[in-house]
Amino acid sequence: MTKAFLTLLAANCVIFSARAEKHIIDFSRPTKPGQAFECQVAASNSQTYQISPKTKENATISHAASLRISGSMLVQKTLPNGNPSLVEFKVKDCSGTISDKKYNLDLAGKTLIINMAQKPTSKFTLKNNERRLNKTDVRMLSLIFRPASQDTLKELMGTDKALATGDSWQPPTRSLEKAMLKRNVKITPAHIKAKATLKARTKFQNIDCWEIIETLEIDKVPGLTFKFRAAILLPVDKKLGGAVRIKREGYEKAVKKLPEDNPLAAGKTITIEVSDKLEATVIPLP
Repeated sequence: MTKAFLTLLAANCVIFSARAEKHIIDFSRPTKPGQAFECQVAASNSQTYQISPKTKENATISHAASLRISGSMLVQKTLPNGNPSLVEFKVKDCSGTISDKKYNLDLAGKTLIINMAQKPTSKFTLKNNERRLNKTDVRMLSLIFRPASQDTLKELMGTDKALATGDSWQPPTRSLEKAMLKRNVKITPAHIKAKATLKARTKFQNIDCWEIIETLEIDKVPGLTFKFRAAILLPVDKKLGGAVRIKREGYEKAVKKLPEDNPLAAGKTITIEVSDKLEATVIPLP
């Protein structure tokens, strides 16, 4: 009886010790030219515009689009911070919808050259100049392949603290503050509820990973609702690079008064709602 109890106690101590063990996670994961990845990505975006008071002339306008794409990606160039800026994407499969209607991009079996150093949207060309992509193709591909960010993973959710499973920390918020300022919305850290959590250590496609969750919310800014959640699987081995799985979703609602000096707009407001989702697996290739 005593021996069984001591064995059980020892086992529980081992489990507790494993859970309490702290690690410093290196969030600096720059990509290098020549690295290749197998990718599966799905993204969707919906936008709604409503002018109030509502009349027949200003009915609600809605737009929704989604895209799924899979294939292999070769990084050709990066920004100085290590974020990919020019990639070659060999498409295995691609399908999209616009307002719930299927949209055929006709890209299966083709290779895209994607310049993400371009702004305000990335530049897409087909290798060997097979044909020109139309404006709708570009808008659809832009759901996934957005201009390369000046912010790194470390600047978005990193910490230098030693962490045990279950620990939380305050992630950096400067990136969100700068993004809002570009839209003439001035916020400070006091307006932002930010939290990141090391949820677990887990296996994904035989890769040992840290599961990390981040939530952001803008609070007490009149006329603005902003919520964001991201969940990533980051390899324990830094040599394997950045996140191998990413799930993120955001929601924003802005209510603005229209200019009083315009007789047609005076006394009216516009409400804009945007929902954005992305789910991706990005597995490094040998």
